[in-house]
Amino acid sequence: MKENIFQKIYNHISKEMVVSVLFLIIAIFFYAKGDQLLGQTFASGNFDLEIDNECSYNGFPCPAVSGVDTSWTQTDLGPTHKFFFFDNVKPGDFGSDSVSFHLIDSDGWGRLVIGNIVDSDNSCVEPETSVESGCNPSGDGELRENMGFWAWLDQGQTAGFQGKSDPGEGDNIQNYGEMTLISKGPIDALGETWDLADGLSAAYANFGCSSATLPVCNGLNSDGHISKDLSYYFGIGWELPIGTGDEVQSDTFGADMTFQASEFDFDKTVVTLENKDGSWNAIEDDRYAELAYDEEGPTFDWVLKVFDMPAGTYRLVYAPDPWPQGIPPSYNIKTEIATITIDSSGSYNGSGSKELNLDLPDSRDSNYKINYAKVWIVPAAIHNTYKMTGWNQNNTLFDMQSVNYHDTDLAVQKTINLADLGADPQYGYVHDYSGANVSFTYNTPANGKLSGTITATGLKPYATYQLKFDGIPTCQDSVNGNNAANEYIGYKGRWWDNTTNSNTNDAGYLAFKDTHCINGYLVWDFITANASGNVTKAVATANSYHVLFSGGGVCNSINNDYLAYLDPAHPTIKFSPADKVNGQIERFTCGGLTLDAGSYDLQMTLTEESFHQGPGTWTAVMSGKINFGIY
Repeated sequence: MKENIFQKIYNHISKEMVVSVLFLIIAIFFYAKGDQLLGQTFASGNFDLEIDNECSYNGFPCPAVSGVDTSWTQTDLGPTHKFFFFDNVKPGDFGSDSVSFHLIDSDGWGRLVIGNIVDSDNSCVEPETSVESGCNPSGDGELRENMGFWAWLDQGQTAGFQGKSDPGEGDNIQNYGEMTLISKGPIDALGETWDLADGLSAAYANFGCSSATLPVCNGLNSDGHISKDLSYYFGIGWELPIGTGDEVQSDTFGADMTFQASEFDFDKTVVTLENKDGSWNAIEDDRYAELAYDEEGPTFDWVLKVFDMPAGTYRLVYAPDPWPQGIPPSYNIKTEIATITIDSSGSYNGSGSKELNLDLPDSRDSNYKINYAKVWIVPAAIHNTYKMTGWNQNNTLFDMQSVNYHDTDLAVQKTINLADLGADPQYGYVHDYSGANVSFTYNTPANGKLSGTITATGLKPYATYQLKFDGIPTCQDSVNGNNAANEYIGYKGRWWDNTTNSNTNDAGYLAFKDTHCINGYLVWDFITANASGNVTKAVATANSYHVLFSGGGVCNSINNDYLAYLDPAHPTIKFSPADKVNGQIERFTCGGLTLDAGSYDLQMTLTEESFHQGPGTWTAVMSGKINFGIY
């Protein structure tokens, strides 16, 4: 089985496209019989796709055949165009085709379908019968199993498609680290479907493409769709290995190889951006842009085409009113959607996704009451990603329609307060936490890691505290308990067996979870109070800790070299300077904890860190319920 970067199922064509006859089909028929490999092409339909091809055979241009074109420049296909047409195919022969296709005037999706497999022994004669006992003329042949096919992205030295000026692009040779799309192997007996979007989107990710990387990555889109009016090069190689035996003699292997293209259905809202005169009327010229976007989603997903603009670097921005087109009062919220590069022809064609953490319009926009949001394209030099810093009307494209977008995972700020648990004993001495005020302010939902700010007064002076999430199993709370959430937190952190009053591990949890009452818990950050018992600190669920140490503030340092007698009122109790505290990693790596997507109902607990000292060890002193979402 070949390693296949393409999906076997063509996900990008909608059901309507699948059943429609309105997509163009280009079929390549290759057929092997005896020592012959032939090819045939035809085109039909009304979707405008043009193809060019460069054919190679045993390292040289394919031999000329009267009335047949095996290599040609960009054109509509005709009956003479054939991708494979060889006589006398022998063990050790190999070949390749650099196929380039071009969607004219419209973006689209593409795929290659190999089907209608014919795999037959065809006849049984010497020397085949001497190496294939039981040869059956009507049975399956061995030619398919012995022929290897593979495919690669023939993009050349530079990621994307810049044209033949890019070394190696479309040269029919896999070089410059070009990505293998299909590893070498036989065609599957039931056929194969190669979705070009999977290979193109994988290349977009592998080469670190974004709207800011153009002209590098030209034509590589995050969703893998094919941009119009570009030349896309794919290499398709084949070989009959030198060690192939006589069992393939007179065998037949045939298949239909079909290129399919369907017009790109944005399924997005499309607005126009125009240059405007001093009266704010659109100027009648060829300078404009089209912005397609999804009206709702966790990210602002967009496709942008710009025409006839001066070359340079620009920003696609949300422009709330009033001037300076930022979000008041602090203007510290980014309104940049993307930074783009317009090429020397005045064009840009690209797409992307942006985590805005904003609805458009935002409630602080003076146009919010009329539900209108402006999106502009402005020179990057006059926008600092937060607001306008200058004005250049001639080189700005302005809104013609509102861009209305709902951020479905828009974070909401929440604050919880922790309550005194009346714990006794405690580390070192008993402190009265009834007068302490501890709050945690955070935004939810969050992307993989929950973060926020702890604000505390009235804590034990100089004390360090674990920040901990505790699961709530139903054995503790039959009404509000959640065994699934409890288990999830335990597998991210640690386990406490309430039945034996001791820690356990994953194996112990699995063995006794039905008979013991076991809590999962996660120590994810820490705080240290100052001499007055106060602290304000930004914290995040970036780590899974075992316990804390005073090892110099370096993650996973397992020593207490910096413990000291810091509190004159309690000269026999050791504490750690705030900048010397660090955690011992329980799971994952330093900074490597990521929470799975979902809704979390947990207990947040403040636990005194004793640094393996005494009297008193790891006492939970304050707690409160917390709810948050992760996406």
